Amino acid sequence: MYHYRPYQPRVTYAQPVSVLQNLMGRHIQFYGDVTGRTYIGRLIFVGDTGDPATDYIEVEVYLPPDNRLQVMTFYTHQISEAVPYTGPIPPYQPAPPPSPAPSPSPGAGSGPGNGTGSWSFPWWWMNRNSF
Repeated sequence: MYHYRPYQPRVTYAQPVSVLQNLMGRHIQFYGDVTGRTYIGRLIFVGDTGDPATDYIEVEVYLPPDNRLQVMTFYTHQISEAVPYTGPIPPYQPAPPPSPAPSPSPGAGSGPGNGTGSWSFPWWWMNRNSF
């Protein structure tokens, strides 16, 4: 199925999911139709939804200039044909660890008249079955 993109000089098509599943876990190279960049990365997931317009892939790509690793999601109709990449793998830096979850601020969620300053469920949550 061909999709013409007037803002992009290339013509791409939805690559069959079965072909992409054969490349699972391997390094691939493809052109991102929307971003206009060539990507190199390891294919980590193929989402087969049964509809070529919504099938997607998740790729652990190397982002320049410092070659950070980042997991990105692409629809299969928004990329050129993914081909196995056999070139040198660029030296990379692992992605930074996620920031810790924020702790509740004092008084957050306290009900009317609570005034303790400690976190608790809102008054309406405890009485939600009585409405």
